[in-house]
Amino acid sequence: MWTQTIFRLLALSLSGGILCGILWDLFSIPRIIFGIPESDTGNKLHTLVLFMEDLLFCFFCGLVAILVLYYGNDGNIRGIAFIGMSAGFAAYRVTFGALAQMCTKRLCCLVSRICSKLSRFCKELYKKHKKEKIKEE
Repeated sequence: MWTQTIFRLLALSLSGGILCGILWDLFSIPRIIFGIPESDTGNKLHTLVLFMEDLLFCFFCGLVAILVLYYGNDGNIRGIAFIGMSAGFAAYRVTFGALAQMCTKRLCCLVSRICSKLSRFCKELYKKHKKEKIKEE
């Protein structure tokens, strides 16, 4: 019975770590999209936003840890739960988390290039229209 409890706790803690990794991406992907740097000491609004996001992340990770300990080991604290959550978080960040951030960066770069080309096309179209209007007058 004791081994079943440990395996259940380890499985829940690994999945809880993966859930915390997904939560990390939910907070960091908007930072990538909007171009908010990780350490911008000059802008107080960015610092406040980062602080609030980090605070919410820690709160939700603590909530996940409490739920893992409650359902995995009837509320008893075991070190294996925190080790498992850390391993699940690290495994997610190295695999799917890195892939998600790389895809987000490339997608932002692609959208930026498309918008730049579209902007140039619109400017050229406007200049051509303006020249034609001047010739008509």
